[in-house]
Amino acid sequence: GALAELERGVVRWLSVLGDGALVQEISALVGSEVGPALDTLEKRGLVIRKGEHLTFSSWLAREVAYQTIDAEDRLRMHRQVAQQLEKGGSSVPPARIARHYQLAGESALAARFYREAGLRARSIYSNREALHFFAEALRLLPESSIEERFEIHAAREDIWRVLSLPSEQRLELEEMRKLAERSRDPRLMGIALVRLARHELDVGSGIPIDAILGEGLNAAIRAGDRATEIEALRLLGHLRRDQGDLTGALEAFERALIRAGDAPEHLAARALIIANRGSIEWRRGETDHAIRSAIESFVIFRRLGHKSHQAHALNALGVALIAKGEFEDAIACIQASVVLDRQAGDRIHVGRKVSNIGQIFAELGHTERALDYLKWALHIFEFADDAGSRADTLAALAEIMVEQVGDLEEAENLLDDASRLAKRLNDPYDLAHERIVRAELLLVQIN
Repeated sequence: GALAELERGVVRWLSVLGDGALVQEISALVGSEVGPALDTLEKRGLVIRKGEHLTFSSWLAREVAYQTIDAEDRLRMHRQVAQQLEKGGSSVPPARIARHYQLAGESALAARFYREAGLRARSIYSNREALHFFAEALRLLPESSIEERFEIHAAREDIWRVLSLPSEQRLELEEMRKLAERSRDPRLMGIALVRLARHELDVGSGIPIDAILGEGLNAAIRAGDRATEIEALRLLGHLRRDQGDLTGALEAFERALIRAGDAPEHLAARALIIANRGSIEWRRGETDHAIRSAIESFVIFRRLGHKSHQAHALNALGVALIAKGEFEDAIACIQASVVLDRQAGDRIHVGRKVSNIGQIFAELGHTERALDYLKWALHIFEFADDAGSRADTLAALAEIMVEQVGDLEEAENLLDDASRLAKRLNDPYDLAHERIVRAELLLVQIN
C-alpha cells in the first residue's frame, strides 16, 4: 500500500541526507517524532536502522526516492540540510556541509566549507584529503575572490612542500604570485615572495635569492605583516648561513627574535628561529649552546603540538650531540625525529636525517649500515630534487670509500658528482666538505 505522509517525508529527507543520517537529523528536518514511521519503513524493507544511523536497504531505493523529488524542491532541501548541519558545530564534518551547499547551488558557501574541511584535514596530517578539499574550494570560488584563492593556494603550497613535490609546489607559487600582482596588496605580495625564497632555499636552484627575499621583506614591512616579516628574517639567516656568513646569519636570527618578541601568535616562529640559531652555534663549535637551543625549541613545539617542528628540533639536538661524541643518543634523537616526520606526512626533511644517521654509523665504524643509510638518503634526495643535500651525502659516501672500504676509484667518482653540485649551488659548506675529502683521497693515493 501507499506510504503515509510522514513516512514519505522521512524517505524524501533520508534520500537528500544520504546513508548514515542520524535519526535526530531526520526528526529536526521533518519537524516531528519519526520513531513510528521508521518502524513502518523498516518492516516494509525500505530502511535499515543501525543504532541512531539510517540507511536505505538498497542503492536503487535511495535513487528512486531522490529522483522523484522536484528539482526546485531538491535545491531547497539541500540548503535546509546544510543549514541544519551547521547548527551541529564542530561535530559535523565541514565537507558534509559543503556538499549539501554545493547541491543547493550555493557555490560561495560550499567553497567556504570545503576550505574549512581542507584546513581540518591538514591539521590531522591528512594531506591528500586536504588537497582534494582545497581543489574543490578553488573550483567553486569565482576568479574575483582573490584573497580567498590566494590563501588556498598558499595552504596547498605548504602541503606540496611537506610532501617534497617541488614541481607541484612551484605551480602553487606561480598562482600566488599572479593573484598578489592582481590584488596590488603588499601583504599578499610579501607572502608570495617570501614563500618563493623559501622554495629556492629548499631546492638549491642556485638563483640569486637576496633580491627576492629583500623585496618580500620590504613588502611585509609596508603591509604591517609581522608574521611574514619574521619569516623573511629567518630565511635571511638561512641564506647568510649557506653563504658562509655566520655572523650575518646570527644577526638576521636576532632581528627575527626581536620582532617575534613574546607574543603568543609568534611563539612557533620564535621556537623555529631558536632551533635555526642552534645550527649556527653548532657550526661555530658552541655545542652546549646549540644543545640548549634545540631543547628550548623542542619544549615549545611539544607544548604547541607541532609534530613537524618537534622533529626539526630533535634533529638539531641529534646533530649537536654528534659534535659532543654522544653518538648513540644522537641516533636515538634523529630516529625519533624521522618517526615524527612520518606521522606528520613530512618528506622534505627525512632524507637529510637519514643521511645524518648514516654518517653517525660511519663514525661508529658500522660501515654496512652507514652505506645503507647514505644510499637510502640519496634516493630520497633524487626524488625530492634536493641538490644541496645530495652534494653533502655524496661527499660523506666518498669519505667512507676512502677510510673504511678502500675503493678509491668509486670515491673519486662520488667526489666528482659532489663537486659539480656544490659548484652549481656555490654552497661554501658543501664545497669545503668535498675539498677536505678529496685532499684525504689524494693523500691515500700518494701513499
